[in-house]
Amino acid sequence: MKVICTAGTSVAQGVEWRGDEKAYRDGIRQRIQRLQPGDILRLASAETNSLAKLKITQGDEVALLHSETPDGRICAEEVARLAEKHFETAPTLREIAGLQVTDAQRFRRIGVQNLFSVLAELHSHRPDVVLNATGGFKAVVPYLTLYGLMHRLQVIYLFERSDSLITLPPAPVNFDYERLAQARDALLRLKSEGVMAGEAFFALIPGLSYAERSWYESLLEGDEAGHVTPSAFAILLYQTLEREQATVFISPKALEVYQGSEGVLRKQFTRCLEKIGDPLWRQSKRHQHHQSELDIYKPGDVRMAAILRGDGVYVAELWPADSHGMYDREAERCQLKNYDLTAFTPWARPPDIPPLPETDEAFVREFEDTIHGLEKERDELTQLWNDAEDGLRQAQTQLRNNAAELDRLGARVLTHETELERLRRPWWKHLFGWSPR
Repeated sequence: MKVICTAGTSVAQGVEWRGDEKAYRDGIRQRIQRLQPGDILRLASAETNSLAKLKITQGDEVALLHSETPDGRICAEEVARLAEKHFETAPTLREIAGLQVTDAQRFRRIGVQNLFSVLAELHSHRPDVVLNATGGFKAVVPYLTLYGLMHRLQVIYLFERSDSLITLPPAPVNFDYERLAQARDALLRLKSEGVMAGEAFFALIPGLSYAERSWYESLLEGDEAGHVTPSAFAILLYQTLEREQATVFISPKALEVYQGSEGVLRKQFTRCLEKIGDPLWRQSKRHQHHQSELDIYKPGDVRMAAILRGDGVYVAELWPADSHGMYDREAERCQLKNYDLTAFTPWARPPDIPPLPETDEAFVREFEDTIHGLEKERDELTQLWNDAEDGLRQAQTQLRNNAAELDRLGARVLTHETELERLRRPWWKHLFGWSPR
């Protein structure tokens, strides 16, 4: 098994920290030397006492999580030295940034988040992990317990003067996905920004009444100014949801529809394929279709049909919104027997598609910006066309005017030519009034 322990300073009981690392370490070792051999593990520290009760042996893994303080690090190193000697195992030491007792804000906003990150790294989905909350700061105990509950891990605690371990076995804890899905975009925005006004957070939850705010207060840490940050529960929730992300597969038929799409429709399909692995997103977009055996999703202007199997989502059908009649007809024929899951291939975003916005709100905003851009381009082209038509009409009018003027000038030229011919006759012809026949 693998035991993850929070480590404190009980191994230095009676030894005062004065800023001298060597003197502090020497004091700890002198204290240990004064203990009776049979009492070393029980009396040396809370960590060694609890590890002994767990019957740690060679082959078991131990990780010691200590504070960011120098005395916390030295104590963890001395506990590791004792464990290596008496249990024949070499513990892993991990410092948790923000884990200290002098700054409560830093502890909540940085320490707890880093604690959960390290726990997730060390846990790594192993089922044989035990969380030992005996040592370390007492303020860490509820967070370690919360992590164990949400990840269905065993949590143990040994009272200082007790010989019995208190065990909290794995519990079948699950999420209310429907309510969490309602707050999905608000949670993602809060995760991205880190801090925001509480009213702004609640405003991002569609259809939320004032009385319903209490459902989400456990996700928030507030201050006197009305600003909120993700609570320890929210941080752990983010990590758990990431852990529960499903692998997305796509059928040959759906892939053909996707590859045949372009422009805005292609972006919409891409976003849906990227988001359908998210359990909250699926919950918020699921649509009941009484004649289909597949799960139907209606994200915006597209439609999807998928099959959930294990930790995979198999996208069987894609329909554009403008083919609503096709969707209605084909959804009726979406039966499990019609799909061979072995023919589905893993989905991966094509390299020509840049990363899309994470929240639906941001995607809609980008979509609207695209539409506005196209509308602006359309208006500019329309103006150019109108200007060209005006120019053409002016040119045609000018052409007609020029033609009329040309006719007028032609008549004048003819008149002048006749007069010139007359003037060119000999004088005597003018005298006798001769005219050409």
